[in-house]
Amino acid sequence: MPGQRCGWRFAGRAHPRTGSPPPETVRFGRSWVRLAPWRGDDRVGHLVTASGTPLDAAAVGECLERLRALGYRSVLTSAMAEREQPVFAEQGFVVRERLHLLSLELGDEPMPSTKVVVDTVGRDEYDDVLALDRRAFTPFWRLEAGGLRDALVATVACQFRATRDDAARADTRTGRRVSRRSTRITGYAITGWAGTDAYLQRIAVDPCEHGNGYGRALVDDALHFAWREGAHRVFVNTQADNDRALALYEARGFRLRPPGLSVMERAL
Repeated sequence: MPGQRCGWRFAGRAHPRTGSPPPETVRFGRSWVRLAPWRGDDRVGHLVTASGTPLDAAAVGECLERLRALGYRSVLTSAMAEREQPVFAEQGFVVRERLHLLSLELGDEPMPSTKVVVDTVGRDEYDDVLALDRRAFTPFWRLEAGGLRDALVATVACQFRATRDDAARADTRTGRRVSRRSTRITGYAITGWAGTDAYLQRIAVDPCEHGNGYGRALVDDALHFAWREGAHRVFVNTQADNDRALALYEARGFRLRPPGLSVMERAL
């Protein structure tokens, strides 16, 4: 793995209110690293690595130097496979959170739900999505506006879809639906696609709506999108203690891929 820096790319200016450093991207040979504030916190850096091309010690060391120069006090990595972790452990990182990793091989066309309507999310609904996300996840895993934006541009193609309350369900006799403006978002999913792989990047259901079929409808809709884009395989991860999500994915045909993923952290 080459440790030669090919130049930092600045993605914007510091946040006007928080003063957080702008995201930066650096390439090391065929790999890249993105540095940004974690959940908008200018004290914690987020080190996002490219999948498939692990970094060497020189590259990780250079990233740590840059994070210190930007004023961060600690750093968290993106979720990494086991083979990516040793070089980080050698530089003082420890595991902060563990995740299950699951995959599904796509065969025949997956059929979306006919009982629950799933449709696109409008830009005017992003605040509603983030509010639902806060209800669905513990503080460590919650998205903020920047994280949502990053998820929507992380892959070649992306689908951003939502379920809504009973008013938005399809009428089984007429197929008529009410206006989206009069409904409430009950769940959402972001699905990314790149080459032959697709990624269920984010899925959340309002906790008060568990058991109403929204999660299953979102997963089925995501699988249909992945198949339509030509993906052969779909990946998803979930927190190690999220038994509800794990059961949902396994019920839809996903299989665990041990040993999973880990988010690592260290002080700077």
